[in-house]
Amino acid sequence: MVRRIAVLLAAALLAFAQKDEPRKLRAWFADGTGVEFEQETTGSTVLALHGGGLTVSDAGIERVVSDKDGNLLYAYFVEAWAGSQAGTVTIRIKPLDKEAEADLHIHHGPDWRTRGPVATVAGVREFPGLKKGQAVQLEILYNPSTREKIYDILRPTTDASPELAGHMGADAALAGQEFSFREIALAVNGEKTPAPAGWLTGAVARLYVPGRGAYFLSTYQPKTYQAFRQAVYVDRHNLEFAMDGDFIRITSNGNILTRAESGIVWVYHDAKYQPQSQTAKADLVFADKAESLLTRQ
Repeated sequence: MVRRIAVLLAAALLAFAQKDEPRKLRAWFADGTGVEFEQETTGSTVLALHGGGLTVSDAGIERVVSDKDGNLLYAYFVEAWAGSQAGTVTIRIKPLDKEAEADLHIHHGPDWRTRGPVATVAGVREFPGLKKGQAVQLEILYNPSTREKIYDILRPTTDASPELAGHMGADAALAGQEFSFREIALAVNGEKTPAPAGWLTGAVARLYVPGRGAYFLSTYQPKTYQAFRQAVYVDRHNLEFAMDGDFIRITSNGNILTRAESGIVWVYHDAKYQPQSQTAKADLVFADKAESLLTRQ
């Protein structure tokens, strides 16, 4: 049965935050203010992890909502800053402009797809005076036949910013953040795949999987490579993501991130990549900058 979901004008209201969960998207803004994102549904619709992701560009931080198949359903800009009263935060939600929507169609990320217009909020909405334990509940999708609703939940985060104030970005690299891949286990679509041995660290990694090309992983979003638009979640020993029809799972003997137990990293897939050695085995290379790996063929 095909479900048709109609878009409502986004309605937002204050609600008390529910019990904190460890797997959330987070974004930090120029003054160090942080916002957590999660999603709720009143029905049975299966959503992507976190309901999609976050992208960062010169235009700001953009929340992108997708279904489990990567189809873009909704997107909007979000801003946040410390309020005039101590311990409060203001969150502002803004609609996409034509340029931002066009950019989503062109640079929609390796695992996101666009089919027609991308829905967004009807206008600017601002929510001042948010305190710890409060959230903005944003109704974004509604199915009139089933009365099912899908909400984005935005709340101020009490976690310290992983970056110094003065820089805006999605949950990404701490100063000095690196991957730590120690005697990793690699699985592709649930099947164990021989993985490189040893213990390697670095801010950026290139994982070559025979027959599937290379996956470039970064602890920060490289500004010069728009293809790095897919954010995935690292949970202690595990890094997993679905991309271009395959499900990749990397398990390390120790925390994958050196300066945090969990967080968001960025992925780019080059299905046509072939190493110079033409090896038939998986290969793993680390570097300090994405440019070093993307130009070193």
